[in-house]
Formats: sequence, C-alpha cells, structure tokens
Amino acid sequence: MKLKLMSVFALLTAAFTAWAIPEIREGSVKMEQSPDRRVVISYTLDNAPAIVTVDILTNGVPMTG
Repeated sequence: MKLKLMSVFALLTAAFTAWAIPEIREGSVKMEQSPDRRVVISYTLDNAPAIVTVDILTNGVPMTG
C-alpha cells in the first residue's frame, strides 16, 4: 500500500511539473515607442504558451476602444 501511494504521488508530481505555470521571464520586458506614437511591448514567456493581457491607463483611467 505504501509503495502504491508513493507511486501515485510521484505521478502527480510529474504531471504538475509538466503543466508548469507560464511566467514572463524577469528582465525580458521591453517597451519601445515609434515616431508615429505606437508602442510595442515584447517579452519572453517561459514554461508554456499563455494568453497575456495588458491594462493601459492614462492619468489613472483605463483606456477604451
């Protein structure tokens, strides 16, 4: 019974490690503004694909559009 429980624990640990939480790599975020005032934000994402959302504020007020 103890060996079976340890095997299940090892399997679950491996599964959760395989489904690691995506993270933006520290120090990889770059923001550049072109002469036409467009802003490009780039970053490196580690561990898995993900959807990344951005909230832009002007004077503390969210942008709409």
